[in-house]
Amino acid sequence: VTTPIGIEITNQLGGLPPVTVLAIVISGIIGAIIGPLLCKIFMYLAESDDYAINKGYTGFTQYEPNERSMLFLRKFSYALNEDASLLSISKYFSRKYPALRYNTIAIADPKLLYCYGQYACNFIFLPTVNWKKHVREYIKSATLVVSILDSSEGVFWEVFDNADYRYKYIYYLPSKEILTKIIVDPKFNEYENEPLGKFLRELFNIGQSYSIDFPLYIHWDGSSFGEDVNVANILETKIQNGDLS
Repeated sequence: VTTPIGIEITNQLGGLPPVTVLAIVISGIIGAIIGPLLCKIFMYLAESDDYAINKGYTGFTQYEPNERSMLFLRKFSYALNEDASLLSISKYFSRKYPALRYNTIAIADPKLLYCYGQYACNFIFLPTVNWKKHVREYIKSATLVVSILDSSEGVFWEVFDNADYRYKYIYYLPSKEILTKIIVDPKFNEYENEPLGKFLRELFNIGQSYSIDFPLYIHWDGSSFGEDVNVANILETKIQNGDLS
């Protein structure tokens, strides 16, 4: 209701015009603030599974799974303060291999729909239902997957339950503290006999006696895991081996 109409209705009903004007102004301001956010939330909730997989809504583009892509995986609390590893890899690609034209893609935290405009990658908003199916589809289609290791349940699933695609992964291990959290987490017991689990356990044991320079970039070389402090070295090896094209 506009202000003139509201005042006229108030006069007919014997109300107080100043109160009516104030209520109309306040409701208009609130609507202007929360309206776009509500529209975005409802659009997000309305996305079908097929659309999420085939189109992957982002704030910037419609990302197709068959594009050249570098998928960035991390627990959501890293999204706003731990992008240094992502930026270092992305800048390395764009500077040294501009012809490859990789798109850097990350899964967005659905609780923070408005926080991504200032960051360096496209963010995909996925439905909360069957999110693992969607993420696995992106892992399958991505050319390169960068994962920040952590003890959160989602990261464990992304890392250990998608081991068939480990040749695509670069695992970023931020610190000895994070490594310790992973090793002592009860969830790790399920995966400690897998190749990456064994490697992390060995790395943890070595760290008890020797100093290790963190952060580390861990990768699969075709037969075993190895670590490096320079992501460029790993990318060079993957390119030479034809893992990236």
